[in-house]
Amino acid sequence: MNILPSIVCARLNGRCLGAITKSLWLVLLLALPATVQAQFNYTNNNGAITITRYTGTNAEVMVPSTIDNLPVTSIADAAFASTPVTSVLIPEGVTNIGSQAFLPSPLASVVVPDSMMSIGAQAFMECPLTEAILGNTALTAIEDSVFQQCAGLTNVTLPNTVTSIGSYAFASCAFTVIDRKSVG
Repeated sequence: MNILPSIVCARLNGRCLGAITKSLWLVLLLALPATVQAQFNYTNNNGAITITRYTGTNAEVMVPSTIDNLPVTSIADAAFASTPVTSVLIPEGVTNIGSQAFLPSPLASVVVPDSMMSIGAQAFMECPLTEAILGNTALTAIEDSVFQQCAGLTNVTLPNTVTSIGSYAFASCAFTVIDRKSVG
């Protein structure tokens, strides 16, 4: 399953407004209004934004690529923990997802951007993920327990750059496919 097909349905308050391409999707993401950005607590770390908490109530979330005209580069530890988020679009430019970032949440599918460099321990632990695509990232390690107890996880795509997999990274997962992709 690909949660970012080349054409997606643009939604507003759960209603489909029409199909848009990935490129237009990213342009719209860049233009998120302040009210959407207000659903995030964040810190400014020397000109780079770290999302520290999602405070909204939407199940479908687009992490903004900029806040206050500064790039969003990180999702902090536990930023989405115990939230109602079932799907999240993480924009290009985000390089880090903190430990326990989504533990626990009802997150069902995740595609991380090519810019991703690290995913903290237990980041997606106990989420009902069915698919995780880490295909063209620069990740070199899958930390301890990142996907532990994601019992529905059946499809995992890892980049060829991954050289180490931590303890219990995929414990209690039911995956049937691990696909390795070349970066580039």
